Amino acid sequence: MCMEWAIFTPMNLVFDLDNTLINRNKAYQKWLASFLKIENDNFFDWKIILEKDNWGYTPREFFYKWLINNFSLDFTPDLLINKCANELHFHIDKDPKTIQLLKKLSKNHQLFIATNGGEKNQMNKLKKSGLLEIINSKNIFISEKMKCKKPNKQFFDMIEKCISNTQKTVMIGDDPINDVLGAKQNNWETIWLKFNRELEVNTDFEIQNINELESLLYI
Repeated sequence: MCMEWAIFTPMNLVFDLDNTLINRNKAYQKWLASFLKIENDNFFDWKIILEKDNWGYTPREFFYKWLINNFSLDFTPDLLINKCANELHFHIDKDPKTIQLLKKLSKNHQLFIATNGGEKNQMNKLKKSGLLEIINSKNIFISEKMKCKKPNKQFFDMIEKCISNTQKTVMIGDDPINDVLGAKQNNWETIWLKFNRELEVNTDFEIQNINELESLLYI
């Protein structure tokens, strides 16, 4: 199948955003460092914080309550949620390799983004990362705007209604539940970004990072 993909098959490629097309974890640590009084070489504190954050999978109110209590912060969880929405994108870097890859893919495939999160926060990330220069805004699906989120089947149904061709649809993302399991409900094929994590994931393909797509897909 990998060889068939590489030679013959234009597809609808649906990308997750955080930790798929952008390095959310790196940006999030930079944002936290902007107000936490922790040195960058304090590996113990950062290890605990990042484990608690768990790639952003930990519910934000729970995580921020923990952060406030453990680091004596003069914030409320709601204030930190809003602060993150307004500031996180300043810490996102445009990745030339990802931009170049998407430009190549766009010549033969339809590109989409499907992401959980607030509309303002996610759109700020998309602008700062340069992704809006490549992917049409009508092909971007954000959970807050859609009023449902991955892995809810309704989220994927709504994307399908906006796809006007009969080509194969493939979900590409780092979350084994929201991205892979969610897309499987609609019989999409999936590519999971593993990032060296040892997890059992029912996916069609797994790659370590987004740049490995170039050897897997028809460009």
